[in-house]
Amino acid sequence: FWEKSSNKPLYNSKKYLIKAFIATLFHYSAFFMFILFLYIKIFKSKKWYILFPLAGFLFSVLCSNILGNKLRNILYLLEVASGLNKSGNVSNFMSPFNYKYLMLLFSFFVNALATPASDSKNMTLMKIMSLGLCFYYWLNPVGLPVISVRLAEFFTSVFVLYFFLNIRNFPIKEKIICKAYILTVVALYSAASIKVGIL
Repeated sequence: FWEKSSNKPLYNSKKYLIKAFIATLFHYSAFFMFILFLYIKIFKSKKWYILFPLAGFLFSVLCSNILGNKLRNILYLLEVASGLNKSGNVSNFMSPFNYKYLMLLFSFFVNALATPASDSKNMTLMKIMSLGLCFYYWLNPVGLPVISVRLAEFFTSVFVLYFFLNIRNFPIKEKIICKAYILTVVALYSAASIKVGIL
């Protein structure tokens, strides 16, 4: 996404699309790299990357019942039939992850607001994380909990890369807070994974 020697963006759509296509030959999940490509290309302004996850969060909190239980049940059955839902229990699967994603959402807002638009390296990571949070908060309320988590995990994992790329520039106190934050998120993810039988 960027040149190694600087923060100058390296826009090479052709190479990206070729690599994404090759990746789809190994696993279907790589298809969503095309969605990431469109997401970054279509929405240029920083404000959209902040507003979309925020709108998704508000939608999941305030409007989760707008589609009705019947439609959500249909979507859930389609999810099970497709083989994507292997958790066996929606409520048990989702509730532990909510804590982790609230922390990720908070972290995203703080860092996205603090990152200047000119910093293309970190802004690219924020854009990727933004898409992951959108998947989680927009798909979960409509009855696609497992898909929402899988897609969110696919993209939001960049938060680890973001912190480790930038932690060296933090003062000592901020480093301690940052490390404690990362360990908390990892602990929440591990607890959630153990609860649903992933680990």
